Formats: sequence, structure tokens, C-alpha cells
Amino acid sequence: MMPNQNLIVRCLIYFFTAIMCAAVNLVMPHTVHAAGYVEQRVTVTADRAPLRIGGGKSFVAVGEAVKGQRYEVQGHYVDAAGQVWLCVASGGRELWLCKSDGRIENTLGEIPVKPFSSKNPPKIYLSPSRQPYNAYAAGHTNEMVQMEALAADLAEMLRTQYGCEVCVAPSRLRVATAGRPTDAAAKHCDVYLALHSNASADGKPHSGAEAYYYPASEQSRQLAQSIVRELNNIASIPPNGAVGAVNAMTYFDNFGYGEVRDPSDRGMIAVLAEVAYHDNPVGAQYLLTHRQDIAEALARAVAALWDNNSPGNGLFESVSRDYFAAFVNLPIHRRYGKYCRVKRYFLRCKCASLRCRRR
Repeated sequence: MMPNQNLIVRCLIYFFTAIMCAAVNLVMPHTVHAAGYVEQRVTVTADRAPLRIGGGKSFVAVGEAVKGQRYEVQGHYVDAAGQVWLCVASGGRELWLCKSDGRIENTLGEIPVKPFSSKNPPKIYLSPSRQPYNAYAAGHTNEMVQMEALAADLAEMLRTQYGCEVCVAPSRLRVATAGRPTDAAAKHCDVYLALHSNASADGKPHSGAEAYYYPASEQSRQLAQSIVRELNNIASIPPNGAVGAVNAMTYFDNFGYGEVRDPSDRGMIAVLAEVAYHDNPVGAQYLLTHRQDIAEALARAVAALWDNNSPGNGLFESVSRDYFAAFVNLPIHRRYGKYCRVKRYFLRCKCASLRCRRR
């Protein structure tokens, strides 16, 4: 090949590479730091890590990072194989680094407490699972079907009994950054609640609720703790192996759960709830037969963001439960060492006391 031909070939390669880089930057989904509460940096741990023009091994490597180099994470992408790719700035360009080639460090901004009340309840975004391949151990159904049904029940309760405005994510919308978190932010939602049922990692039958929160939001932590408490209180089997309410940002080598990380980055109160285990027959049957009870427990947990004792209409907020119970001549009784809330008299009481008139 002649020298001029070599030059022409190199020019053509650089030309098409530039076009591909521009196209990838336009179409690849990445995190938009709207509020900027979550900042992530990655330190390269591999001896040499390729920097590609897109998120995937099929994309051309146009650079290389060496061990110890640090980059600010501009965004991320999950390819078809489930591999996470991090968008980093290098040499004035946005390139992609495989997450397994680095270690992530988080800087989490504190989300201000939002002053909710029964007259000003939060706007809530419900994100039911999109995992139809997670089969239940009973009932010939799956996680996606059941969580969408639970989301519909919960949305109706929050609207009618607590006066909340509720948005339910459509099935077609992905849980990736450019999907449901962006949709919730565009609709100006205050709370982002992801609904899932669980499966044990060790194959043993587990039970109990789990909830993952953003550690720099007191209301996110409070909501997660309320969800675990309410769900475990109504469960027909005691918790066994469930981790309870935990920090979502320590998982996946500090990358965090996306449905907590991305909504929190936009300033929302985000929690991912695993309501019960579906991979054993007892847990699956419980999920199928107690869906209404689970929805009621979740609604009470959400309402605890503004008032632990109110059914949501503001009428009884200034009246203590002891005074009110005496006023209507209802017995005060306990379950698991806790007083039943006043609102349970108006819904459906779960108290174990034989004296309860609403049992």
C-alpha cells in the first residue's frame, strides 16, 4: 500500500471514530445530576483498563487508564449482559470504563427534611418491579404481576384514605436513570417507593421485610424503618434472615441500588422495599393471600412521614389516642407490646386481642 493510501485510511478511521463518539454521547443513557446530591468517583484498580467510546465491550477502546487514576463518574449504563459501565471525563471527552475495573467512592449530600402534613401530603411515585422472570413458589405467578397489583391497591389507599397524589410507573418504563427516576422528577414527586418481593441468596427459606434507604436523608431512613416495622407486625411468620432497614448505598461495591441512588440524586425521598420472600411456598402464599394487608401496612408507613396517629384527613391529629378511645368507648389493647393506632379502628384492625370490636 502506498504512503498516501495509508494516510487516507488513517484519516478515514479517525473520521468515523469521531462520528461514533458523537453518536454514542447522544444516545447512551447517563445520569443527569439535576440536584447533585450524589457524587461518585471511581479509582482504577486494574493495572490497565480500556476506555471505550460506549458502554460495552463491542465498542472501540480509544484510551487506557492505569491503576490509581481517579475519575468523576458522569453517568452509567447497564449493558444487555448486566455489566455496569461508568461514563468518565478523559481528555475532554466522555469515555466509558467498566465498573469491575475500579472502586467507587461516594460523596452523599444531605437532602433537606420536607415539611409534610395531612393538609399538605407528599406526592408519591410508586415503582413496581419489572421482573416477570422471578417466579413465585406458589400460585403460578411472578414478581412483576404481583407488585403491579400491590401498587394499584396501595395507590388507591393513599389517594382515598390519606389524600395523597400518587403516580404509578407504567410497565413499559425501565427502572434505569433515564426511565422511572427521570419520570418521577419530571412529575415533581416527593417520595419514590420501589416495590419488590424478595428471594434468598443462599437458597434457604427466609422471611421478613427489607427496606433500603438513602443514608443522607432522615426521612428516607424513617420511611424504611416504618415499612419494615409495619410489614413485620402483620406477617403471619416471624422474620428470619431478612436484614431489615439498611443503607442502600453500600451495595454493589458502593454503587448503590439504582432506585434509591438516582431518585435521591434528584432530591426525592427514596426507598426500595422488599415486602416478603416469594421463593418459598409459605412466603409466596402469604404474598398472594395478604396483599390488601400489605398495602395497608405500606400506607401506614408512608403516612408516618407526617403523622403517626392520623388516618390522613386531619380530623383527629390533635386528639390523643387514649382520649379518643375513651371517648368512643373502645378498649385500648396491645399487640406485640405496642398500642394499636387509632386509625386501625377506622380501617381494619390487626390486633390479636379478643376484646377488639373490629377484629
